[in-house]
Amino acid sequence: MPPCSACTDNELHHWLIWTSENGSSFLRTISEAALVADITHYSLLRPVLLKLKEDESRSPTSSTVLDRKTEEEKSHDPSGPRIRCPLCGWSPRKKDKWFCTCGNEWNTFETGGVCPACLHRWTDTRCLSCSRWSAHSDWYTQ
Repeated sequence: MPPCSACTDNELHHWLIWTSENGSSFLRTISEAALVADITHYSLLRPVLLKLKEDESRSPTSSTVLDRKTEEEKSHDPSGPRIRCPLCGWSPRKKDKWFCTCGNEWNTFETGGVCPACLHRWTDTRCLSCSRWSAHSDWYTQ
């Protein structure tokens, strides 16, 4: 039996959350509507969402962001633990922003993954460089 809502759709649920945070304004609108609306005919919308996901994954929008500090500079940083993607090593800057499903935009590392607007705790964080998800706690290194 096919999924009857975006929340129960294992294939699309994480992608819809990601696009509601990071997609174009068009994808954000579609994703947010699919996640919050009680769509009676979700089975009619699902093929469109799958096609959008497929097309978006083929677009060359991702890029590699190089870390500006040398390893020597990082080892002398007294500010505490270093934050970096555990999968690709990219380090976010203070000006980098993530979006919550409530629509709030903030730097997730300033609050330990908790949205200051709705207090939702994000246990996984998507890398803005490699676009992969990993546990928020795995981003912190010494």
